[in-house]
Formats: sequence, C-alpha cells, structure tokens
Amino acid sequence: MATTPAQAEGAAFLAEIDKRPGVYKTKSGLRFCIKQKSGNAQASSPNVDTPSQVHYHGTFINGKVFDSSYQRGRPSTFAPNQVIPGWTEA
Repeated sequence: MATTPAQAEGAAFLAEIDKRPGVYKTKSGLRFCIKQKSGNAQASSPNVDTPSQVHYHGTFINGKVFDSSYQRGRPSTFAPNQVIPGWTEA
C-alpha cells in the first residue's frame, strides 16, 4: 500500500513517540503521558460529563503549538465529553 509523504512523516513521528518513557498508547492509537499526578491518594478520574480543571498543551507533529492552557497562564475548565474524543478515552 502506497503512502503519502504526510502519512510517512506521521508514522515516523508516532514511532519516535512510542520510544519515549511514560507514553501510553490506547487501542485507538491515542498517545498520552501523565505530566503530574494528584498528590491525593483518594483522587479519582472525573466522569465524562463532570467539569474538570485541566492544563494541556497541544502541538502539531512539527512541534508548533496550536493550543495551550500553559501559555494562557491558567487551566481550562470543561467536561471531558465537551472536547476531542481522546479526553474521554484516556
């Protein structure tokens, strides 16, 4: 099966990400890492419709930032089901 240059670039990017320590991969292919866990041993993950305060940093494979709560200097608040499917999957 022939691939386009963009598909080859994406596949190479994911192969590199998979080598990083602490990167998790879900059944759908979503990759994520946990930057900081709660210090509360009783803490639990929110329900899909529970508003949550989160920090996130989204980039394209070339490293260009497309959205970042860190750059805005404050976390965002939304329920996991209000954003991309990966937020409920992870």
